[in-house]
Amino acid sequence: EPTLNFLMSHLLLNIEQGMRSDIVRAYIQAIGTICRTVGHRMGKYLDKIVPIFLKFCGEPNNEEMFSEDACELRENCFQGFESFVLRCPREITPYLNCVLSIALKFVKYDPNYNYGSDNDGANEGDGDEELFDESYEEDSDDDTSWKVRRSSLKVVRSIIATRPELLETLGKECCDILVLRFKEREEHVRTDILACLTCLLESVNAFQNRNLSSGSGQKKVSVREDSPAVAILREKLDAIVRSANFHLFTVKMMNRSPKTAIAAWKMICSLQTTVSGDLKEELMGFLFDAAIRSMQDRNQSLKMESLLFLRLTLETHTKDVVCKYFDVLVPAVLKCIDEEGYKVIAEALRVCAVLISSMTATDREMSEEYEWKKWTPQFYNIVLPRLKAHDIDQEIKECAICAMGMLLNRMGSELEGCLPDVLNLFMEKLTNEITRVATLKAIVMVAQADIEIAPILPQLLKELTLLLQQQKRTLRQAALEALLAALRKNVCKVNESLMSFILPKISSQISDSDLQLSNLALQASLVILVDSESFPGQIESDVLPRALSLASSPLLQGSTLVSLLNFLKTLVRVDRSIFDCQRIISALQEEAKRTSQKSVIAKQVSINLALCTAQVIAAMNDHERKKVIEGFIKKACGGEQSERERALLVIAELAVLVDLSQFKEFVTILMNSFNDEKLSEEVKMANAYALGRLASGNQEAYLPLVLDALENTKYQYMLLSALKEIIVYESKFGSRRYFYSSLDKILLHLFTHCRNSEEGVRNMVAECLGTLSIAYPEPVFPSLASLLDQAKGSDPSNVLIRWTIVTSLKHAMANASSSQGFSPSLQPFVHLVSDENLDVKRAALLFINAAAHHRPDLIKDLLNECVTPVLLDTVELRMERVVDLGPFKHKIDDAEPLRKAALACIDTLLVSSPDSLNEDALMPIIVKGLRDSKPDVQSLCHQILIKLCTLRPGAVMNSTEAIIPPLEKACTKNTKDSQVGDEVDRVNDLIRSALRCVLAMSKLEDIEFSSRSFSDFKARLMKKDKLRDMYEVISAENRGSSVELTL
Repeated sequence: EPTLNFLMSHLLLNIEQGMRSDIVRAYIQAIGTICRTVGHRMGKYLDKIVPIFLKFCGEPNNEEMFSEDACELRENCFQGFESFVLRCPREITPYLNCVLSIALKFVKYDPNYNYGSDNDGANEGDGDEELFDESYEEDSDDDTSWKVRRSSLKVVRSIIATRPELLETLGKECCDILVLRFKEREEHVRTDILACLTCLLESVNAFQNRNLSSGSGQKKVSVREDSPAVAILREKLDAIVRSANFHLFTVKMMNRSPKTAIAAWKMICSLQTTVSGDLKEELMGFLFDAAIRSMQDRNQSLKMESLLFLRLTLETHTKDVVCKYFDVLVPAVLKCIDEEGYKVIAEALRVCAVLISSMTATDREMSEEYEWKKWTPQFYNIVLPRLKAHDIDQEIKECAICAMGMLLNRMGSELEGCLPDVLNLFMEKLTNEITRVATLKAIVMVAQADIEIAPILPQLLKELTLLLQQQKRTLRQAALEALLAALRKNVCKVNESLMSFILPKISSQISDSDLQLSNLALQASLVILVDSESFPGQIESDVLPRALSLASSPLLQGSTLVSLLNFLKTLVRVDRSIFDCQRIISALQEEAKRTSQKSVIAKQVSINLALCTAQVIAAMNDHERKKVIEGFIKKACGGEQSERERALLVIAELAVLVDLSQFKEFVTILMNSFNDEKLSEEVKMANAYALGRLASGNQEAYLPLVLDALENTKYQYMLLSALKEIIVYESKFGSRRYFYSSLDKILLHLFTHCRNSEEGVRNMVAECLGTLSIAYPEPVFPSLASLLDQAKGSDPSNVLIRWTIVTSLKHAMANASSSQGFSPSLQPFVHLVSDENLDVKRAALLFINAAAHHRPDLIKDLLNECVTPVLLDTVELRMERVVDLGPFKHKIDDAEPLRKAALACIDTLLVSSPDSLNEDALMPIIVKGLRDSKPDVQSLCHQILIKLCTLRPGAVMNSTEAIIPPLEKACTKNTKDSQVGDEVDRVNDLIRSALRCVLAMSKLEDIEFSSRSFSDFKARLMKKDKLRDMYEVISAENRGSSVELTL
């Protein structure tokens, strides 16, 4: 450090003294080189360096600086700016606007050439006129102004790449300037301009996708909402495409500068990805003409990029928009399939498949359908040779298989005479291990088409069934999907002996070890089950036992559970002479009884088994069903406690499937059973669940009973649980008429119990209020705000009310994503993060975390003012006290739950609303958190640090020196002799968490080169065998997840 201080003082002093221009230029170049070497350590000198660099850059119109020396000086200054932006992001922030402004001015710095008006060619012209006078090229060696333009572009690009929070501003300020510079006469600068715009588009798209995936709320919204940056780019789409067509996609430009055309297509593809499906007809005509010219060029890369553009456009635009261009696109694409370059052929085959799909799609907006039949023979004749060939690239083989599959799926009716040959080729490819997976996908498409596959059906089904015995899971899944598709349209053509071979293999896939395969296997079994004519009796012995075993799995959920319920329901309805409903019900109850005897049982298992039993009972005829229900009611009213619980759960699930209004006396029995002290809590909870479900089906009769009982009994928790079931059912399926008329009375009861001293009761009240807030936001939210306004102060009952209200909002946020119209004002509730009571404060932090995860749009305007400062202060909060336990004393930190909740919020906000967190304020807080004595707090800080390595790499680089000591302490933490079992596991988990941080930091660009301390730190860790082995395992896991994500 002293050496760096001496060196920088010397350089700056000599620059300020105004030495010769060549020496000053050398010193400025040296400063840029030093910054690239020492990284963030240069930050403390920027207050002196940046004004000097800005001074030497001057103004573009200063004629005194039109010399070659001045151009080199400016180039060195811009190279220095680029280093500052990349290596010192925190310190350069105050100067970022000035740096961006000067860089954009010099992007168009070309004093030796007059381009004419900035708007020339932006709107009109065919793009074939002379772009610039060739006489200037004779003297191009003497003109070094291009170096200034190129170095300034790199500054702009570095800002775009490292500042996602400024994308909206960059879109406004940079896009127009870059588009106007498409007329640049120097090829290297032209490609840099396009690369800079491509970087902007990719950054905007990545930021948009990250925001969409940050919470479930955005995922469930059917219409993708544009971020401000995307909206700006969408407005500029017309200008970008017109300028590209006029300046970049001309015949002369493609002949003289294919690199420019390639870069232009990459930019257009990025534009398509960012603002997909928005090309106007005229713009599409420009680009399709340019794409056809590019496909006719000899340059392979140019063909590839234009084909990629075609595929993206066809995938993102409807048929009515692209229909008029099919006749010119198809010949050009088919010609590319006859090329020699394997990458071009493979991409052309992909485009071919998309073309077939697009031109045969049904579009109601089209006045008349496109005549696609004329292209069928040409598609077939061009794809078939590639399908038959054995000595071609693997990628071409797979693309040809997929293209032929799509051809048969959409145009198979026109190829009946050719079907046998193609189907036999598919069977041949299916037996080849290299082409097997691609062929299975093609078979799915063929099986879904209206074509006859009977000639190969027996052989196909046998091959697919044999593939189910393979070890590779992806292969088994693809085979099962193909088998399901083949059976759906051809199950009636399968004889009993072949079905006897298929069914055991299908049933072997039904297991809780893989729910996706179980789902497919159950669907296939259901297809076989529905076809009663060829129904094999083997279904009961092979499939049913595995289905019943799956029903008792604690992992069963989602689509697999739905498939299982459909299978059991259909099983009863298909043929009662084969299946005895009572036997199935008894088997399910035996599974429930066997499961209940285990020491630890998941509540979901009991509910799943009850669901299955209820589905079977609901599928029975009325007479049989009544007898079975009476039997379950009898069990629910007496007998062993576990038996009563099982019976109550079955009746609860039946209540929403069939009408149980004839069993009115049962509701009275349920209400009275809460007073039975002999019943266990589990039975009473099942009792409440059944009461809520029964009341949901007949609210006019039973809802008043539940509400009246809330006033006159001490079992509020059970009754509130029943009320919650009514509210949940009403919010999803109810007509809402009677319920809405009772809403005021319901809210009155819930508000009364907000101050209940039992936390369980308040939690149940919060769940009820949270669900009501989603179903009826207009009346509920103002009522909550009014109640909150009345519950001020430190009075214990008011504290409990505030806690219940904010907890209810946490539950509301978890379900708010499914309601697109849900947009209440949360300002009165967000302020509770500053509440003096620790429990209310923690509940408010959990609410903020839920809102940031599920609906960040509801709190984004309140973050900077109300939330972020409190989060940062809370992370530093310490409230330690010593508890005297007699033989020893125990130190307790009451603020630990608050710190953990605040860090969890920060972790979520980094993904959903990164703009709300200032890295200058955040990094010192995270460093303090890394030093925290609590392992859970350290682990949360590790998670945040890993995210920051991706989102704010410069901030992490700047804080490397402070991060290393606590990370090293965590990595080298040793277990004590007295620690055993879980305690040892917790220590190892902390070590692994810290090593993940080391791995994330090691991926930062040039960190080991610019930070000697990090290199030494990592080397010290790798000398220890245990840490090195852990690090290698974590690295392998990280590579595996990255590959899986890419795939």
